Amino acid sequence: NQYFTLQDCSNDPLYDRQWYLENTGTPLQFNGTPGADIQVNDAWNISKGTDIIVAILDSGIDTLHSEFTGRLLPGFDAFATDSINTNGYPFLNFNQNAHGTACAGIVGAAQDNEIGISGVAPEAILVPVRIFFYIELNNQIVPFTNMNALLTGSAYSWNTIGADVISCSAGLTEEFINLLTIDTTICNEELLMAHTEGRNGKGTAMFFSAGNENSPNVLWPANLNATIAVGASDMCDTRKRPNDCSGENWGSDYGETLDFVAPGVKIATCDISGTPGYAGNDYSLNFNGTSAACPIAAGIGALLLAENPSLTSNEIRHLLNITSEKVEPYIYDSINSDGSWNEEVGHGRVNAYLALTQAFNASIQSNTSTFVTLYPNPATKTIFLKGVKINTQYTISDGFGRKYLEGNVSQSKQIVIDELKTGFYFIHINGQVMKFLVQH
Repeated sequence: NQYFTLQDCSNDPLYDRQWYLENTGTPLQFNGTPGADIQVNDAWNISKGTDIIVAILDSGIDTLHSEFTGRLLPGFDAFATDSINTNGYPFLNFNQNAHGTACAGIVGAAQDNEIGISGVAPEAILVPVRIFFYIELNNQIVPFTNMNALLTGSAYSWNTIGADVISCSAGLTEEFINLLTIDTTICNEELLMAHTEGRNGKGTAMFFSAGNENSPNVLWPANLNATIAVGASDMCDTRKRPNDCSGENWGSDYGETLDFVAPGVKIATCDISGTPGYAGNDYSLNFNGTSAACPIAAGIGALLLAENPSLTSNEIRHLLNITSEKVEPYIYDSINSDGSWNEEVGHGRVNAYLALTQAFNASIQSNTSTFVTLYPNPATKTIFLKGVKINTQYTISDGFGRKYLEGNVSQSKQIVIDELKTGFYFIHINGQVMKFLVQH
């Protein structure tokens, strides 16, 4: 027998397949780990990204897709000529050109329209920016672009159309850049300008994918200080790697410039309408890669800005880093300005709700001298704390902010939780917020 969890968060029929929004561990969600998601249902009670402009720098967006009706601004084609200008619509010669539509669906597919999926920021405004397309080379279908495409696409996004957020699921390895002696200087300068001058000086939040080579080197331009580098996690809350629980044989790039990870495997999203895309219909259920993780994070960025439009691009990165969940079994033994960090998953797996709860506290600083961890997780009767001083105050609440327990850490550094019902809870301690699961 198979058991499925019912939900009423959305009337979109494919919602139950969107494990990255709410992971209940069902067969429809590939039997993942319950709670290994971005906790966006709780975040939607605060923000849905209303009117935040998100530019999708990619292969183009199917502007005729019913999930985007009424929420598209004029697009841009970096390869436009006097005779051909798609205005951000994709070419349809290869199925892979659905890549941009898939990314756009993750960010901003409509909600409660009784079709398809729900986007992370379902009320955001989308801008299609075509900066690459697919060609056949040596019997393989590969993406093609040039530096000018990224340069002009970025400039259009932040300077012309006034995007609040940029999502770009593309990049280059340093080896490739060096091999072809590619000069990235002018693009680096353009991205730095967007970071500092976009949004009237507050900065455009720019999310880039870390890469899918299972390499300890994040792709350019995700590795720049001006951008936010997003790696991929699986439905079991580990870094996406070969031979993980997903059954997909690829790995997310990682390393010193990684900010955090977001779900990035077997992602349900939009496809090009009709037959030209990945799946031959309007939706794909298996979009993969840090290409999927990046727009998930960008969607959370849109949720943050709709809640607090005063946030700077630096503050957005800071909030997402310090509120990312410290997923196990990783040891977060490195410290930077945004707190503890791990080479494989950065600051952890991003959490939309935790970030939204701190949207007006962007100035808070992580405690870099000590970092608290708890175990076991899931727990039954007791949790134990590590890295915290005796008498430190704590509170335990649920996803609605209702307080259940509070007190000071005892000498044993354990907290009895046997009176808590089965479900997810949050412990607030030492300037941190951690989620844990109680199972009875």
